[in-house]
Amino acid sequence: MRSIDEIFKLMMNLIGVNSYYSLSEKTGIPQTTISACRKRGNIPFDYILNFCELNNISFDWLVRGKENEKNNSNQYALDISPGLIREDIISYNKITRLEQALAKMDQKDRDRLLDAFLQIIKCQ
Repeated sequence: MRSIDEIFKLMMNLIGVNSYYSLSEKTGIPQTTISACRKRGNIPFDYILNFCELNNISFDWLVRGKENEKNNSNQYALDISPGLIREDIISYNKITRLEQALAKMDQKDRDRLLDAFLQIIKCQ
């Protein structure tokens, strides 16, 4: 299981902030709650669950360091490291959501959409 500070650092990295104040502003978690959590060594479940749902992050990945980062069975794992820039994380999230949307489409619509994308790419 990750430490509270590790969880907060990952949360900050994922949303592109570098201070606990900014984390509070972006997530709506009161700054006093963040400070109290760090002192007590625990975070209320609802704050973590809400963050995970809003950012499409696996709860097990964020808290325990298990599974893929994404909240699905995606075959790709993303290594969150200090050198990974926020734009990479955002791009990965967009690709994952596109894959999820494509998986929900029927085969005929998916093929038409992919053909349209290929035509756009060929024109550029």
